Amino acid sequence: MKAKLLTCTLIMLCHMGMLIAQDLPTLSDVPDSLLQGAHAVILDDETIVSHTGNKYRCQYRKTVAILNKKAESYQHLIFGYKENSEKLIDISAIITTADGELIKKVKKKEFSDVSMGDGYSIISDYRAKHYDYTSDDYPLIVHYDYTIESENTLMLPSWIPIDGHKISVLQSSYELYTDQDIRVKELNIESYPITRQKKHHYTLAHQPAVRSESYSPSIYEIFPMVYLSPTSFSYEGYEGQVETWDDYAKWIDTHFLQKKMNEMQIDESAVSDLVKSANSDIEKAQILYRYLQDNTRYISISTAEGGLNPMPPAKVDEVKYGDCKALSFYYMAMLRSQDIDAHYVEVHASSSDQRGLYPNYPAPVPGNHIIVCIPQETDSIWVDCTSDYNAFDYLGPFTDDRDVLLISADGGDLVRTPHYDEHHRSTDTISISWTEDDSYQLSAQSSHSGQYRGSHLHLLRSTPSDHEKYIREDWAKGLRIKNISQHSITDADTHDILSTTYDMEIDDPYEHAGDYLFLPMKERYQMDIPLLPKDGNRENDIVFNRTHQQELYIILSLPEPYELVAEIDETHESPYGQYSIKSTRISPREIMLEKLLKVNKGRYTPTEYHEIKSFFDKAKKTDITTITLTQTTN
Repeated sequence: MKAKLLTCTLIMLCHMGMLIAQDLPTLSDVPDSLLQGAHAVILDDETIVSHTGNKYRCQYRKTVAILNKKAESYQHLIFGYKENSEKLIDISAIITTADGELIKKVKKKEFSDVSMGDGYSIISDYRAKHYDYTSDDYPLIVHYDYTIESENTLMLPSWIPIDGHKISVLQSSYELYTDQDIRVKELNIESYPITRQKKHHYTLAHQPAVRSESYSPSIYEIFPMVYLSPTSFSYEGYEGQVETWDDYAKWIDTHFLQKKMNEMQIDESAVSDLVKSANSDIEKAQILYRYLQDNTRYISISTAEGGLNPMPPAKVDEVKYGDCKALSFYYMAMLRSQDIDAHYVEVHASSSDQRGLYPNYPAPVPGNHIIVCIPQETDSIWVDCTSDYNAFDYLGPFTDDRDVLLISADGGDLVRTPHYDEHHRSTDTISISWTEDDSYQLSAQSSHSGQYRGSHLHLLRSTPSDHEKYIREDWAKGLRIKNISQHSITDADTHDILSTTYDMEIDDPYEHAGDYLFLPMKERYQMDIPLLPKDGNRENDIVFNRTHQQELYIILSLPEPYELVAEIDETHESPYGQYSIKSTRISPREIMLEKLLKVNKGRYTPTEYHEIKSFFDKAKKTDITTITLTQTTN
C-alpha cells in the first residue's frame, strides 16, 4: 500500500512539473522579428514591488529563451541579498526545451548560499543564492522566480527591461504599489514602445534585439531604465529624508562618517613619524598616499555591493585591507591627524562608461565608488585610494571628467573631477640596426601616460619571465625574436609616466625580392587606429571619450649597399583627429620614420559615420605603407 501510494505521489509530482513547464511561454510564442539578431529572448519578465513604511516586498519572475552559447550567462542564477536585513523566499527555477518539455526542476536545496565577497568579515553580510546549470544544447529556456523582503528602502528595485545588446524582449513589466512620495529617474523611456497603465507601472513588449555598434554611447544612454527611491526611507536601521544632494550628503556624513571617525582612533604619533621629513601639507599627503599604496590591500566591493558603511580607520590600520570606502576613510583619518582637510567623494567609476551622478536625482545610483578630495586654494588634489599604482593627484580614466558628490559635515556639492585630455600619450622609439655579421639588433624605449599607462600596469606586477613572455607574444607581435638581452620597466612617482626599455636580437626584419628589401609594417610598427566596420544603417552617435595621442619613431640603420627608394611624407587631418607619417634622414646611413596619430574627443551624429570611417580607413591604409630599399652601385 505504501509503495503504491509513493508511486502515485511520484506520478502526480512529475505531472505537476510538466504542467508547470507547459504553463510557461515557449519559443513558439516568439515572432520571427524578435529572433533576428538575438542571442536570447526575454519571454516574460515581471517585477511587482509592494512598499509600505520602511519595508518593501519584491516578487520577481523571469523566463528567458537562450538561443546560443553567447547567452550562456543566463544559465548562471545568482540572487543577492543582505543578511540580517533582507530575506530571499520562494525561490524556484525550471529549465525546459524550446517547446516547453521539462529538463530540470531545481530543488531549493540545490541552491548554494555563498558570500558575495571573498570571505572577509567586512563584507560577510552580503550573500547570494546561487545555482549553475551547464548545457551546450541550445535553444533552451530558463525560468526562475523569487521574492525578496527588505528593510532597506533607500533604493527600491529598479526596472531594466533590456539586459544588453542582441537580447530581445517579448514582454517585461514593472509595478510599484506605494502610498509614499517616490523620486523617479527615467532613462531613455521615450525611445521605446513603453506603456504605462498607471503611476509607476511600466510595460515593454515586442522589442527587437538592439544591435551593438562600435564607439557607441554607454548602454545607460541607449537602453530604457527606471530608478525609484522614496523621499523618506530606512537603511540598516538609519532613517532619513532626502530631497536634494545636500540632504543625502549630510545623511551619509552624520550616520556613517562622523561617528566612525571617532570610534577607533589611529596612532597619530606613528603617522607623524611617517611625515616628519615633509616640508608642506602636500608633501605629507603624498607620503601618506605612498604608505597607503605600499601597506594596504584593496578588496573590490562597490558601494552598491558592500553597503554605505565604511570600516573604521583603526581597523584598516590593523588588518591592512579594505574596500574603496574603508581605504578612503583610512587615508582621510591619517590626513586629519596632521590637520589636513579631506573630503569623502562618491563617484560612478568606469573607464568605458563616463557618466556622472544625476544632478536632479540624489541617490546612491549610479555611484559605485569612493575617492578622496584634498581641497586647495587653486586646484584640488584628487586621490583614488584603491590603486596601487596611480600617481599622487591623478585619477585616470576610471574616475576622470564626471560629476561627483563631495561630502562634508556642511552638506554636499556636485563637482567635476579633472580631465586629462592632453595627458593620454604614448611615445615609442624603436631602433633597428644591422651589424657586419648579418645580425639585427632592436632597441626600444617607450613612455606611456594616462590611459596608455593604464594598459601597461600589469607589467609592474609581472615576474621577469612573465614580462619576457609579454614581449614575445604581445609587444613584439609580428617580429621574430632570437633572444632578449634586456628588459626593464620604471614608473615615475610624479604625474603618471610609465617607461619601458627593451633590447633584443631579431631575425632579418626585411623581405627580399631581387635588388629590393621591404620592411613591412608588422603589428609592432602600426598605430592603434580606430577600426569602424561597414554600417549602412548607423543608429547611435559615435563617441570618442578622450583625446589621446600616439607617437612612433622607427630608426633604421640601412644595411649596405641599400638605400631608401623614395621619401615618405603624408598627412591626413579632420575634425576627428590627425594622422601623419614622414621619413627623415638623420645620418648618412640612418633614416627615421615618424608616425603620429591623434584622436580627438568628441560626440558625432550617425550622419557623420561614413566621414569618420573614411578618415580612419585612409589613416590605416597609409599606416601599413611598406618601406622599400634598393641596392645601389658605387
